[in-house]
Order: sequence, then structure tokens, then C-alpha cells
Amino acid sequence: MDEFLTIATTVQRKTGQGSFGATYATPTTEHGRVRYGAKLIRNSDGEQIVSQAHITYPLNTPTIPVDSIVTVPSHSALERRVIAEERHDTGMADMPNHYTIDLD
Repeated sequence: MDEFLTIATTVQRKTGQGSFGATYATPTTEHGRVRYGAKLIRNSDGEQIVSQAHITYPLNTPTIPVDSIVTVPSHSALERRVIAEERHDTGMADMPNHYTIDLD
């Protein structure tokens, strides 16, 4: 599946909340598959919200917490906020296990 996960994205993982707002780890580059398009999802609070982009990464990608910032490629670099994340691990070697995030 790695042959399809070739788009470089910049990820600033949220690490906490300080007196001046959110704090983030040093940006990293993660390679995945980006799909643009609005779709209705449920966030971590169970609310229905609209996702504008969906990114698939390898299963072993370190967790990208909700409210992290991801810069995705397009005609210009777009910074988007993570609104949901999920691991898809069936435990079966022949299944395409992966990790996904949805962006606002």
C-alpha cells in the first residue's frame, strides 16, 4: 500500500494547551494519500461535522491528535485542523491496514 501513499504533508502535532494557546511539537513530514471533498463525519465528541479533506497514512504513523495542524499540498499550501483520526487495523496481514485523519 505504501506505493500509493506518496504525497508529503507537514504535520504539527498538538501537544497541549498553554497560557498563550495550543502548543505543538516540531513539524514532521508524513507521506500519505490525500482526498479532497466534503463529507459528513462524526468527531471525537460524536457531533456531525463536515470534513473537507481525508488523508490515509501507513498504519505505523505516530498518532496525529485532534486539533493538530496539517499542511496539505494544493495550488498553495493549506493549513488545516485535524477534526478526527482513526486506526484501521484488522490484524490480518493481507488486509490494507492504515491510519486516517479528517481535516476541516
